[in-house]
Amino acid sequence: MKILVTVKQVAVVDDEFEIDGLGIDDRYVTHDLNEWDEYAVEEAVQIQEAADEDVEVVTVTVGPEETEETIRQALAKGADRAVRVWDDTLAEAGLLDPATKARVVEAVADEEDPDLVLTGVQSADDGFGATGVTLAERLGFEWAAVVNDLDLDREAGVAAVHRELEGGIEELADVQLPAVLTIQTGINDPRYASLRGIRQAQSKELAVKSLEDTGLSPADVESPLEQTSLYEPTSESDATVFEGSAEETAADLAEVLRDAGGELMTVLTVAEHRRGELRPVSLELLSVGRLLAEEMDSEHHTAVVGGDVETFGQKLDREGVDTVYTVDEGEEFNHDVYVQAVTQLAEAVDPSLLVMPNTVNGLDYAPAVASRLDLPLVTDVVAIDSEEGLTATRELYGSKTETTIDVHAEAAALTVRPGEWPAAEGVDGASVEPFEVSIDESAVRSTVTGFEEVGGGDVDITDADVLVSVGRGIGEEENLDLAFDLAEALDATVSASRPLIDNGWLEKDRQVGQSGKVVTPDVYLAIGISGAVQHVAGMKGADTIVAINKDPNAPIFDIADYGIVDDLFDVVPALIEEFGG
Repeated sequence: MKILVTVKQVAVVDDEFEIDGLGIDDRYVTHDLNEWDEYAVEEAVQIQEAADEDVEVVTVTVGPEETEETIRQALAKGADRAVRVWDDTLAEAGLLDPATKARVVEAVADEEDPDLVLTGVQSADDGFGATGVTLAERLGFEWAAVVNDLDLDREAGVAAVHRELEGGIEELADVQLPAVLTIQTGINDPRYASLRGIRQAQSKELAVKSLEDTGLSPADVESPLEQTSLYEPTSESDATVFEGSAEETAADLAEVLRDAGGELMTVLTVAEHRRGELRPVSLELLSVGRLLAEEMDSEHHTAVVGGDVETFGQKLDREGVDTVYTVDEGEEFNHDVYVQAVTQLAEAVDPSLLVMPNTVNGLDYAPAVASRLDLPLVTDVVAIDSEEGLTATRELYGSKTETTIDVHAEAAALTVRPGEWPAAEGVDGASVEPFEVSIDESAVRSTVTGFEEVGGGDVDITDADVLVSVGRGIGEEENLDLAFDLAEALDATVSASRPLIDNGWLEKDRQVGQSGKVVTPDVYLAIGISGAVQHVAGMKGADTIVAINKDPNAPIFDIADYGIVDDLFDVVPALIEEFGG
C-alpha cells in the first residue's frame, strides 16, 4: 500500500509586520510545516505502523528549495521519501488557483499510483481549502473532506471516516478506495521528531522535479486569477478600548461587566440544508446573488438539491430571486450526488457566476464542480465587486491581511464565507421549478451512515449567561486555573477555542466556533483569543463581547464592544481581585 501526503511550507507572520508589494516583508516572516499537513503526516505514519503489510508513505511538495527543511521535518516524523516540484515557471505562476496546484500534484500522483492521498484541510497562510477535493476530482478518486476520525479497512478497500460539520455534528461515512481525504486538526496527536528520526531524514530520498519532469507544460499552470493587492483590513471595530495599568483597565472592565448583562448574464447560487432544515447560509447566499445580479444586470437563480425540496423551494423564494430550481435527489448531503447534480444544472443554466457556501459541505463539492466545469475557483470570499469585471476579496495569514483577486474569465465559481452578508428577506414570487438530473449511481462511492452529536459532557455552554472563553494565549494547560478562577468570581462558565480542545486540555463540549457550539450569552469574555473566522462564527451573537489580548491588531477587536490590549496574565488576576476572588 502507498500513501501520498501533500506537505506545504507556510508563512507565519509576526503580529507586527509590513507589507512589501503583494507579500509580507521577509523580516516579519518565518516558515513552518503547515499545521493541517502535520496531522496528515502523522495519520499516514500511524496507518503504516499499524499495518500487517508494507505501507510506504511519500510526501509531495510544490515549492522552492528553501522548503526542503520543512520536508525533512515530515521525513523525520516517519515518511519514507519525498518529492518536491519547482522551477522558474512555477515560481512565476503564482499558484492562486487550487486547480493549478492540483494539476501539479496530480502529475506526481499519476506516477506514484497511491492507494490513499492525505492532504490538510487547508493551509495556514492562504486558506483556500480546495486543493484536496480538486485533486480527487482530477484523479477520479473518491474523497471525504474535513476528516477527524479514520478507520481504514484495507481488505475491504473502504475508509470509515467521521467528517466534522458545523455546530458540533459529525457525519459518518464509508469511502471507497482509492481516495483523497482532507485531514482536520485534532484527528491525532502529532509526534515530535526524535534525534534518530532527524538523522535518518538526512539520508532519505528527496527527489526534485521540474514542471517538465512531471509531463506538464507552462500552459498547464496558467491561471485566470490574478492577485492585485494586499493590505491590512481597515478595522470596523466600535470597541471601547480601556487604557492604563492592568489594575486600572480591570477596574474599568469590571464596571462594564457589572452593568452588562448588457449581455444577459446569470448568477446561480446553491443552498445548503441539513437534517430537514435550510442552513442560515442559504439565505445569505441569496443576498450575495441579488447583489451580484444587480451589479451585473443579470438574472439570479438559486437551487436546492435533496431533502424536502418543495418546502425548501418555498423558503428560498426571496426578494431578488428569479427562479428556484429543486433537485429531488436524496435526503441528506452526499458529495457524489451534489457534484453530478450541480454540474448538470450549471451546464443547463450556464451561469456567469456559480456561488456556493464556504462551509464544510460546500468545500466538499464546490472544487470538484469547478474542476468539471473548468471554472476558476476562489474560496472563502468576504467581499465581491462585479461592476467592472469580477474582483473577490479574501483574507490571508490568519486574517492579518486582505487581498483582492481579479478573475480574468467569462465565468467563475466562488464560495462565500458564512456570516458576511445579511439573510435575504421578503417574498418576490420567484418561479419554483423542478430540475431533473441523471445520477450515475456507480459513481456514488461514499455512503453517509449517520450523524453524531459531539461532546455529551455535563457542561452546556449554550445555556450560560456569561462565558469566560480561553484561546491559545493562555499558553499552558496549567494556566487554565486562571480562567476557572475568573469564571467562579463572575458566576460564569468556561469555554474555549479549538486549539485547546485539540490539545486535549478541555472537553469538546466546551468548544465555541464553527465546528463547536454556537453561543449567545449576555457577556462573552474572550481571553487570549485572536478571533479567527471559525471561532467568531460561534460567538458573534453575544450581547456584549469583551476581548483581552496583547495584540492590538487581533481580529477579535473588530467585533468586540470592549477591549483591553495587555497581557492576560496581568489583567485577569486584577479582574479576579475586582470581583473578590
